[in-house]
Amino acid sequence: MSEDNNGFVLCRVLDRKGGSRDISRDDIGSPGEMDGLLWVHLDFEAKEAGNWLRNSSGLDETIVDAMLAADSRPRYVSGQDGSLVFLRGVN
Repeated sequence: MSEDNNGFVLCRVLDRKGGSRDISRDDIGSPGEMDGLLWVHLDFEAKEAGNWLRNSSGLDETIVDAMLAADSRPRYVSGQDGSLVFLRGVN
């Protein structure tokens, strides 16, 4: 990962019609403020990404703990307010 991404690899807003647009880390608002679905691809080893998840993402602490765990398995969880997908890169 590039050192200048501060843990934010990709930030996009999905328009629910098959399109999307890039946004900067600074443009991320609360999910209710986004005009579409927010997709944030993070480098979980980057300190700033972890700080954002814990302090600014609005996610439940249990979910953040699961996202930042060093040992997680691929899975999908759907809830009333959204979905959570855990993916792993090939080592």
